[in-house]
Amino acid sequence: MAETAITQVRYDRFRRTTAKRLTESVITKPQVTLHRRAELTALESALGPARSADPDSGVGLTAALLAAVARAVRASRINGTVTDRTIDLHTGVHLGVAVDVAGALVVPVIRDADRLSVAGIGSELRRLSELARAGRLRMEDIADATFTVSSLGALGVEFFSPIVNPPQLAILGVGAVRSELALVDDQVVAVRRIGLSLSFDHAATDGADAARVLDRICRGVEAADDLLRAGNTGNSTD
Repeated sequence: MAETAITQVRYDRFRRTTAKRLTESVITKPQVTLHRRAELTALESALGPARSADPDSGVGLTAALLAAVARAVRASRINGTVTDRTIDLHTGVHLGVAVDVAGALVVPVIRDADRLSVAGIGSELRRLSELARAGRLRMEDIADATFTVSSLGALGVEFFSPIVNPPQLAILGVGAVRSELALVDDQVVAVRRIGLSLSFDHAATDGADAARVLDRICRGVEAADDLLRAGNTGNSTD
């Protein structure tokens, strides 16, 4: 019988850290994931003119989604961290964004994301992504996140169950965008929808609280004009 070839892949420091943290999370946190779709039709239509007016503005779908998430989770029961004795809820949002760099997962942090415009988030995300690809992220670039967003939509995944990154309380998984037919005012119309999956630590947050936050995220995504109009104050659409 012919022997099969074996390729050994060593754990680098990023992989070792990720494995340790996620194993700890699965073992110590009772995690639940809620799934929902948000309609993108209005947002995608609104983004076209904004990008045409200034292609370098940083205004794009990813930045808009992150802006909606940051404003929705602000001062909520899922924006924070947990210790052995306390649940520390944060009024502001330091948004971790999972980035796949050469097979390694890194999570740079957009600080005070709830106070940034869509263009501001896009600009900061581009800066951090460039640092990540160049291997130049500093410790302060990846520290102190209060909530994380991870996306597999570009790979065709519609829904998944992301693992909460301790000591955070929750994480949002962003899935693929799909075109669907829907009944609107008794008319069949084409709509665009995106899958969103919110995993949360059920020991720290109740399901109803998490569901309300996911509802705010979806409503924020669907309120395209309010989302794109909000400036550096990050005015909520609630």
